Amino acid sequence: MAFVHSFQVERLTFVPLDKLFRDIKRNAFHVIPKLDQIILRVQTLQGDGGPGTLLNIIKKPQEGIISKNVVLKVDEIDEAEKKYGYSVVGGTDFDETMTERISYKIKLEENDDCDGCIANISVEFHGRERRNMSDEQIDEQTNVQGFYLFDHIINLTEE
Repeated sequence: MAFVHSFQVERLTFVPLDKLFRDIKRNAFHVIPKLDQIILRVQTLQGDGGPGTLLNIIKKPQEGIISKNVVLKVDEIDEAEKKYGYSVVGGTDFDETMTERISYKIKLEENDDCDGCIANISVEFHGRERRNMSDEQIDEQTNVQGFYLFDHIINLTEE
């Protein structure tokens, strides 16, 4: 039976809101290729970077990392609200028999306490059937695939 498991995370960054939003929405074309320690190349399968764009991100082999590639779909870009949404829809470690997609929605807000911003990230794991997966296992899978890339984008933007 299909199910949805969701959670939210708030991340504080020292990156100005406009700069981080620009780098998040342009990640496939400008930022991801700079992650040369983990990314071999990015292939655009469909689209021009806007909603509906499909990207195949091919990773370099690394110890402890099973995934060789991940397919992302851009779901939403809202300039006025500083929202960006994408979904993991395929890849070598993406079990399509159990998972429909993993959706990430990022909303950036000003941080009055510093020059940076607050990233509110909501994650939805859309499963085809729960089987024997605990909430903790689902959280672990979504954290590994989504936040790993987001953290690298923040690190590059801070440089």
